[in-house]
Amino acid sequence: MAIIKTCIKDNIEKWYDDVYNYNELINFSANKWYRCNIMNEKGKETKQSPFLRSFPMKLNIGIVSGCILAKTNLCHVGGSQSGCYMGQRPYNPDDDMKFEDFTRIIDEAAEKGCIKIELCGAGDPNEHKDFIKMLKYIKESKPLSSGFPTSGTHLTDELMKVVSDCNTFIYLSWYGTEYSFKALNKLIEYDRNVNINFILSKETLSDAIYFMKTGELFYKDHNGNKKTVNLSRAQNGHILFCPYKPIGKGCISNTLSSDDESLQEFIELVKEQKKYRKLYNTMIDGCRIPNIFPKDTINYSCTPGSLAMFISPDMIATPCSFDREF
Repeated sequence: MAIIKTCIKDNIEKWYDDVYNYNELINFSANKWYRCNIMNEKGKETKQSPFLRSFPMKLNIGIVSGCILAKTNLCHVGGSQSGCYMGQRPYNPDDDMKFEDFTRIIDEAAEKGCIKIELCGAGDPNEHKDFIKMLKYIKESKPLSSGFPTSGTHLTDELMKVVSDCNTFIYLSWYGTEYSFKALNKLIEYDRNVNINFILSKETLSDAIYFMKTGELFYKDHNGNKKTVNLSRAQNGHILFCPYKPIGKGCISNTLSSDDESLQEFIELVKEQKKYRKLYNTMIDGCRIPNIFPKDTINYSCTPGSLAMFISPDMIATPCSFDREF
């Protein structure tokens, strides 16, 4: 019993889940996925939405076991002053996922109906010595799309060319630093979809409000001069606000509070943006946060354990990366 490919037309595929009895349509050109409700014994749709999938729709593969920024101290220069989720473990390439293990995962994922692979871990996945080879392997294993988060360091021209060839999505973690600024401009220069992961905390809330009002991200140089970039220059993409989580080396004093007037101002700006589409596509991550955001402002969740899962560098599978301590 599995997810069975039943039809292929152009770049659109139809899959049937014979365990939970529903169909999916996947448009790989548009990177969109559609799912019907559970069907009855006559093949008619019911009103019940399927909660599970026989094989995860998305695999988050932790290919790196540590973070090079912890060694260089760059994370403390930017938006991670209050502590890293992953505990800022020094980077040791010997603990990274082996390429042979990676290909085993990809082969099974492609066979069993996985749609998307996100390369991640306890640091920048593009620091893995086989990273480019991994992206090329995913591309060869259609039907799989790929993406990865990064702080923006070491986005070389060679890597950007491979990313373009493989149609890989990049999710830039915005730390309000010079290297964040340079990376964002490079993504725009390469005409990429610009997807920003913005950690929303007490420290960064004012910067988030500034963005919602102006469409600009910024950093201050050594002389205190503000350098800005307006996301209207980007062809497409989104900004995902990720509420800060006090785990790893994080501290609870930097978490958002529901009685913070600035947070209420931010929420109203998000609601206005969603209604009138004045600025960039804005999303709020619903991952592991207290109930401080109205339901109609949260439009992203990775659905761990039902549609997604995480595999660590040592080949241990859990619903979510936050279930592992690196």
